[in-house]
Amino acid sequence: MCIADSHPEAEVIGVDLSPIQPNFVPPNLQFQIDDIEKEWTFSRNFDFIFSRMMTGAITDWKTYIQNCFDHTEPGGYLEVQDICYPPRYIDESGKGTSIEKWAANMIDGASKLGVAIDSAKGVKKIMEDIGYLDVVETVYQWPMNTWPADKKMKEIGLWAHHAGISNLDGLSMVIYTHGLGWSPEAVTLFLADVRKDMKNSKIHAYWPM
Repeated sequence: MCIADSHPEAEVIGVDLSPIQPNFVPPNLQFQIDDIEKEWTFSRNFDFIFSRMMTGAITDWKTYIQNCFDHTEPGGYLEVQDICYPPRYIDESGKGTSIEKWAANMIDGASKLGVAIDSAKGVKKIMEDIGYLDVVETVYQWPMNTWPADKKMKEIGLWAHHAGISNLDGLSMVIYTHGLGWSPEAVTLFLADVRKDMKNSKIHAYWPM
């Protein structure tokens, strides 16, 4: 909605699998319920295509980006913002932690379900191979909690921490139970340890974004 608000002259289309959108939106914004991994049926091309945090939702990034390319006007842009597993560490503080074990299991379990949750690291090359020009990749660091001394990074860490903690069950349960065969009870017990480590400011973890 920010794009629609800041560019009232533009026509903005949002696509989602579920009807979870707000009722009050700018007049230049419309939502469509659709699956972007299926055949695109748009009758027009776009000047700007944007996706955020689609890791785990897209099984075939080559097909998705090819669809984007085929529906981008000459001179148009595709922007992809995403997280990349596993989290990284600025020192040795992550070794042997529940976070490290959790992330390794997430990658393994997701792979067994046919999904790569480290896919963001390959998006730049896919875009270049398909035909996008002047592709720029910028990697940001989102601290996992408030461990940084820098005030701005500490604030980013605060928000990233709350987002990670609040979504931990939703992110993990299907991958652990269906991909790895864990029981829900075992997952719940393990995630309690993961949360403790995510809160521990002595563990200097960050997400590559």
